[in-house]
Amino acid sequence: MCQSLGAADDWSRSSRENEKDQVSIWRNKLDDLSMSSETETYEQLSLGLINMAHRRQMEGHSEEVDKVFSDIQSRLLRFSGHAQYYAEEIKRGQESVEGIPGISGPRGDYNRLRERNFQILALLPSPETIHVLGEFLADDKDLLGVGRGGSVMANSSLAIQALDKIGLRACPQQRPFTDLPNDIIVWRDWYERVRAGTLVFSFEGQNVEYRFNPDGTWETSALANAPHDARQLPNSSDTLKEREVKRPPQSGIAEDLRPQGSLSPWIIGAAVALLAAALWIGVRSSSRPG
Repeated sequence: MCQSLGAADDWSRSSRENEKDQVSIWRNKLDDLSMSSETETYEQLSLGLINMAHRRQMEGHSEEVDKVFSDIQSRLLRFSGHAQYYAEEIKRGQESVEGIPGISGPRGDYNRLRERNFQILALLPSPETIHVLGEFLADDKDLLGVGRGGSVMANSSLAIQALDKIGLRACPQQRPFTDLPNDIIVWRDWYERVRAGTLVFSFEGQNVEYRFNPDGTWETSALANAPHDARQLPNSSDTLKEREVKRPPQSGIAEDLRPQGSLSPWIIGAAVALLAAALWIGVRSSSRPG
């Protein structure tokens, strides 16, 4: 299990009143976004997601905060291309500062953009987000000649931070990310197996797991023994049904690749044994003197 967000902020009456106001504001915004443009919808939902995610970290926050966060998150997850939207913003920003030295001016604006977008991606647990973050693991362009561990982080490092916080079960690394070469290698190896479909993955709070296909699509299977933290994703049943498949056999990928309708080796073996016994009995009977 990857790291989870802690709850350490003190609570006060003014905080409670502010929380109530913010919950009301974002609940109303959700109702008003139906007529907004795509860009405005993404921007508003992004702000609300970050806002409610921050409030969820506060000890003593109300259940309404969790509900509004879940509603905003679900709204974004229903959009096809939700993760790619933030990835494209990062890539456009990166292209706009290519060749600009230092970390101030336009590059400073780009750094703030990408840090915000990776923060948002960490709050969107979906196969599409895993694919987007996994592809960023190969992007070291923003190191600006500085080795890992410096003050300037590559997109590959920011992607790992997002993967570490997204709520994956069975993380490849069970200690804090250090932005050192060995850490990058661990996560790149993990994603290669995920992308190839040889490794399934799942998220905390979900009762399904995912497996990528060679063409980049994915299969969604119900967890046979869902962990205690698992629940059905809110408002996402239609999306899951589109990619629902049978759960692969427990014996692993090799058996999963066996053509449908083929007989189990145990059944074949039993049939051969019965046939041999029948032939032996027939030979014995014919050889007896009349």
